Amino acid sequence: NPFALSTAIMVMPVFFFLVLAIGSISLDEARQDGWVDPVEKTASISELVNLFDFDLVHWDQIPNQIVTWIGMVFIVAISSSLDVVAIEIDMGTKLDINHELKTVGWSNVVSGLLGGYTGSYIFGQTIFTCRSKTNSRVVGVCVILAEIAIVVVPVSVMSYVPRFFLAATLFFVALDLMLEWLVLAYRKMCIREWAVVWLSFLAINLVSLDLALNFMLSYIRVPIVDDDTDTSAELELLEGTVQTGKHAGVAHFEFCGYLFFGSAVQILETVQKGVYVRKSNGTKQSSSTVNYLDLQLSHESSFLPNRDVPVQCLDGTPAPDDASPTQYVVMDFTRVAGMDATAARGAFLILKKYCNNHAIPVIFVNVRPDIRALLLKNGIANTTDFFPTAESAIASYVS
Repeated sequence: NPFALSTAIMVMPVFFFLVLAIGSISLDEARQDGWVDPVEKTASISELVNLFDFDLVHWDQIPNQIVTWIGMVFIVAISSSLDVVAIEIDMGTKLDINHELKTVGWSNVVSGLLGGYTGSYIFGQTIFTCRSKTNSRVVGVCVILAEIAIVVVPVSVMSYVPRFFLAATLFFVALDLMLEWLVLAYRKMCIREWAVVWLSFLAINLVSLDLALNFMLSYIRVPIVDDDTDTSAELELLEGTVQTGKHAGVAHFEFCGYLFFGSAVQILETVQKGVYVRKSNGTKQSSSTVNYLDLQLSHESSFLPNRDVPVQCLDGTPAPDDASPTQYVVMDFTRVAGMDATAARGAFLILKKYCNNHAIPVIFVNVRPDIRALLLKNGIANTTDFFPTAESAIASYVS
């Protein structure tokens, strides 16, 4: 029920004041015992505006902050990208990462010009809102109005709200995320990766992450997808195995190296650009609002090429003029050294759902046993989706 969680949250302060009334305890007595913050007068809007005194700015120190500023841009961009992918997986809705990054960027510009702090998505609140089934623009409007009220009201709101109210909400979000990613995550990954998750969690809290960020940025630049959607190339690969007239719809992707969360965006972008789908005849939907858990589109079972049908890339962008609809996708793991759960869920789970929306089979070729187990655990593939070679996979589907 979408009202269950919000009702429970609202009941807490009501119950607190009810106990105070029954016990004839005044609010001042509760403050003395530490249940409520002391009464504090907040600054008025005019006082906030008067704080902006550019004569007090040490302008000569600004050049020294350029490196820090550039570093913050990269950190916020990376964290925002991870937030978007995590939200996308949790919500089951396709998001436009570039659009979301622009939103964060311009929000930071406005916040900075108004004297605010840099920031990104409040991941906890976003997931909290989605799981409480209240994900609508009404929530955003309520947050805006509440924040405006906090600024306008001349007293601190926390002077009249029990301390445990805010603490309980934060604890709920933290406990839910830690339970899911530190405890229950072992169901979706191997023991080795689960240990890495715990070590990463401890390292974040105990050790500087500068070296890790530098390594990650360097590794992300390494190409890890070899896109081959050209018909002639596929025919040469499969020559002598099946008839040549039935492979115009093959999309073959060969991955290499170690696939991790930093590779997810590159995998998503490359595969979506190499898979061509029929344009919908109905009302056009924005790619950022399509729900790939519910959308069902028709698909012909024939593997014969059909170049008379208008097509587009899987991400909704225009396809080449000579492109034909993709009939099935081959993901080749021959040169993959390993893969973690974040890449599996952040890239391949999403791609599998996108392809399922258009009834495009996804087959996996020459997959290591540990990667195979990871794909099965996360519901990305079935046991019948694995083949030793691309030739045997395509021969099986065509036959």
